[in-house]
Amino acid sequence: AAHEFEVLGLPALPLEDFALIRKHFRRVSVEVHPDKCSHPQALNAFRRVYGALERIADPLLQRLLLSSLRSRGLVDGEAIRQHEEERWESLAADTLDEENENG
Repeated sequence: AAHEFEVLGLPALPLEDFALIRKHFRRVSVEVHPDKCSHPQALNAFRRVYGALERIADPLLQRLLLSSLRSRGLVDGEAIRQHEEERWESLAADTLDEENENG
């Protein structure tokens, strides 16, 4: 895997759903956990999977990782921008709906 998102089988996009991140971590970690996998590199693989979880689960580290991947051309910067724009539009629509309900 080229980067942490690939390690966990996640799209290289801003992710806020910790349950989704954790689900992917569990699925991958079971396959490489040293107690369950006899491969000589199992411990190193598990450390890489756990490191990916730590970086993606932390919002600041995740943003830094995405920025680094984008600058190195490893992810589609336009897809990330589009995802962020859709997220902000959704948040703005939710805010307007709440204001209309309350006001």
